[in-house]
Amino acid sequence: MIIAIGVGIGASMTMLTIFRAASGDPIPQKSAQLFVPQIDNFGPQSTVPRETEDSLPPELTYIDAMGLMRAHPAYRQAAMYPTLLSLVPPDPTQYPMQIYARATYSGFFPMFDVPFEYGGPWGRAEDDAHASVVVLTRALNDELFGGANSVGRKLTIGDSSYSIIGVMDDWHPTPAFYDVPEQRFSGEDRLFLPFTRAIDGHMPTYANLNCDRARAAKGWQGQLHSNCISRPASSRWLVGSSGLD
Repeated sequence: MIIAIGVGIGASMTMLTIFRAASGDPIPQKSAQLFVPQIDNFGPQSTVPRETEDSLPPELTYIDAMGLMRAHPAYRQAAMYPTLLSLVPPDPTQYPMQIYARATYSGFFPMFDVPFEYGGPWGRAEDDAHASVVVLTRALNDELFGGANSVGRKLTIGDSSYSIIGVMDDWHPTPAFYDVPEQRFSGEDRLFLPFTRAIDGHMPTYANLNCDRARAAKGWQGQLHSNCISRPASSRWLVGSSGLD
């Protein structure tokens, strides 16, 4: 009986802890200014399963995301998607590795109050130039450079060379609210790079494509110009901010 009561109390406390973490506001100073747009590009006759009858697709297509980026309805906004990259460490004694990365726009960092230990984020000029620059998490910088200031150093990702423009300080939002609809409790993204550069490099998302009626045309351009979304996805294509901060 004592063991049964102990197990019950332990399970209850675990559930209460998870509930508290899940119901918390990881960015209370501006959560009221952050919005994720949804567009029902599939229409009412869609064959794609919905969570409820009135629910909208959880992500945007590339076409819709780029349309919103060009229209720029918000003070800050950032299209984004997750990808998996092959990275060659600068230390020849270290083995090549695969890392989770996030392709996004420069607005991502000020929108979500991302702190920096070294350097800073790229700007709109790098977005427009499709620049080969990256921002590292502090953990990845510690692993690759022993925690030293690596701004200006080079990394080989795939077949291309990228310049490190900034290193984030400790930043572990719980849950990872920017990662809609997953909102994971442990961050997987270890590197950030310009969305435009990722598209140029044909860097795919690691989520499955979900298409309405017809599958996407073959090839990279076929996917970009389809009505397909990625599911189960670790992101939406776009998050916007309505405020001036």
